[in-house]
Amino acid sequence: ENVRTMEGLNKAMVRLRTIMDWTEADHPDATPTGIHAYLWDRYREVRKECSTQRFNEDPRYLPTVIAWNEEIARFFIASNHELAGMPNFTQALNQEQFNKVLMDLQANYIMARSLNIPTPNAAEFKSYFALMTYMGLENKAGKKRANKVGAAVVLKTFTDEEKASPWLALVLAIMRIHAADEAVPFFRVLRACPYILACVLATQVADMRLMGFRLV
Repeated sequence: ENVRTMEGLNKAMVRLRTIMDWTEADHPDATPTGIHAYLWDRYREVRKECSTQRFNEDPRYLPTVIAWNEEIARFFIASNHELAGMPNFTQALNQEQFNKVLMDLQANYIMARSLNIPTPNAAEFKSYFALMTYMGLENKAGKKRANKVGAAVVLKTFTDEEKASPWLALVLAIMRIHAADEAVPFFRVLRACPYILACVLATQVADMRLMGFRLV
């Protein structure tokens, strides 16, 4: 079986970033969903190789592995929003890889903490995972299933430092708004959110819009 060194994987990640900007002038298959399908497969390979070769357990490489997994997670979050409804895009498959990379990140953060390696973005990504679990992840049947217990488990993984970040307070506020079906505050938060968080919340727009109409 062919496996790549960290240097080889880094070259692959650099190349994959350039492909995101391709158009059909660069390659006939470089449609939005075509690019997603290609990157979906290549990102999966990178993630699996890092685990198989235990680069995620090596203090020399762990910060890079974490950065890659965070980059990949952002890609899947943005894809879920930007490509929704497009032909040849399957949200369930996108969600499947997103769930796996987030599970890897959770393990990465635990390993980093044991090695005293800083993880400045941990609160951000734990927040995404907690919110998506709380509000409902789409399964293979295309249905969303909320898991409030699972979200609580994710929140318990926040370290003291992460609890002091703005992310935890924001997540708890969004959860309260969502639980109360408060459409107006939800859309106010949505408009003020950073892009990736807005993509996470966008999965709830249809439901919240319906709640808003019911209040009129």
